[in-house]
Amino acid sequence: MFLRARPSDLDRRRRMIRRFAPVVSGCETRVMLATHATVDRLEASPLTADFVETVPLPDLVGEYRGQDGGLYGGWSNTPPEAHAELARQATSRIVPRDARGRPSAQGRIGFLTIGQSTTRLFYRPFASWTSVRPDRNPRLRLVGAAQDGVVLGQWAFREEPWAEARERVAASGLTPAQVQVLWIEVAEIRTWRFGDLPSRMARISDEIGQVMRRASRVFPNLEVAFLTSRPYGGYSNPRLDPEPYAYESGFAVRTAIRRQISGEPGFAASGAPGSTGGLPVMLWGPYYWADGPKPSTNGLSWLPQDFYDGLHPSRTGAEKGARVMSDFFANDPFARPWFLAPEFSARPS
Repeated sequence: MFLRARPSDLDRRRRMIRRFAPVVSGCETRVMLATHATVDRLEASPLTADFVETVPLPDLVGEYRGQDGGLYGGWSNTPPEAHAELARQATSRIVPRDARGRPSAQGRIGFLTIGQSTTRLFYRPFASWTSVRPDRNPRLRLVGAAQDGVVLGQWAFREEPWAEARERVAASGLTPAQVQVLWIEVAEIRTWRFGDLPSRMARISDEIGQVMRRASRVFPNLEVAFLTSRPYGGYSNPRLDPEPYAYESGFAVRTAIRRQISGEPGFAASGAPGSTGGLPVMLWGPYYWADGPKPSTNGLSWLPQDFYDGLHPSRTGAEKGARVMSDFFANDPFARPWFLAPEFSARPS
């Protein structure tokens, strides 16, 4: 049964509409977004009072607009066994490699991050903390290739972001053959243009598939891709993607992963039955959506001061997201073996 939003949520949305109404009315003008990407003819999102309660996907025990709960669907937060086995096989192939991609004890494991400005802001403290972790894998090298204003569709259909990513990989002392792990924060803007929730899930998952195909061509030894949906968007400018669109990005990520699990052509993972070539195994990465100040079951919450403009994380917000990332990669069974040094990864998490 769908639940009506709490009065406080409705009040917050009404305040947002009043706050931005003068700006939205001038949507024919060119507006410079906080990400520095110029967009023509901005439209306001269709905010209404007729929406349903949003519960973090890992905690959702009922349904949301006909969608079941769980990161992998069926109210499960773990991948089906066949997909988990593919992930275990892929993880076992993540080893230090030399510049030509050959296994080498003195080689490197390249871990690449792509996305947009919010990704960059979350990545910065995560990378800083990882560099001084005493238990980190000394052969691991992180590369941040998130670029301001470059959202999912641009990664899917433009060459420029990938050229920049290759340059950053080279600047870090790696070759494309050494990049074996990818983390992407999935974000689009004005996704209401894509239609209802099922239409948005299909469109965004199509773009995710295209990103994976491009990534596997640029980085031939890419084994695993960790996907993250957006954090809370209830404080953001309604011309972009406020709630519930930020929350619903999680269903699009899940759709892309489930399309791979089902073996859909164009999504099949390397090593899957009948797959020739194939994509990296797609898995959920850190999930950091929470319902604003209401803590999720893991204690995560988002406050207004966690975003300096309602969309981009402030220092406190970036560090909050980075803690989620650090906990995930140090404990996830498909990340821990290569993220931590061998003497630590073998210990129980």
